[in-house]
Amino acid sequence: EANLLASIEAKRQSLEERLEARRQEVEEDCRRKAEEGQAKFQERQVRIYAQTQDWVEKKLDDHSKFQEHHRNSVQGGKDFMKARSKSMGDLTKKAQEKWKSNYDKLMSNKNQDNNDLMQKHENARIRTEERMGLKLKCANDVHSFH
Repeated sequence: EANLLASIEAKRQSLEERLEARRQEVEEDCRRKAEEGQAKFQERQVRIYAQTQDWVEKKLDDHSKFQEHHRNSVQGGKDFMKARSKSMGDLTKKAQEKWKSNYDKLMSNKNQDNNDLMQKHENARIRTEERMGLKLKCANDVHSFH
């Protein structure tokens, strides 16, 4: 019976040692897996941060290119309008001067024609007054015929 008791005690002792070893193995495995998971998580976070940084830098670069293009386009439009306005101003001034010279020429011709017509009317009035003194009717002397 003492042998049996000693054998049982040895088996129990052996079992406890194996259980303790197994528990430590499981605990070590869990700790290792947790560390690996934490390392993997941190690596993923670093990659995500790097990708975000790349994305932000690309966005800022694209935006700066857009702003530069927009600024150049706006300035180009202003320069074009300024040049067109200047050339159109010259053309408008030239056309206005041409119109003014033609208008002045037409008005001087009109005034000359009006003056000529008024002179004709004045000459006709003078002739009429001179002939009234002659007492002619239809170019016939009606008073001396009786």
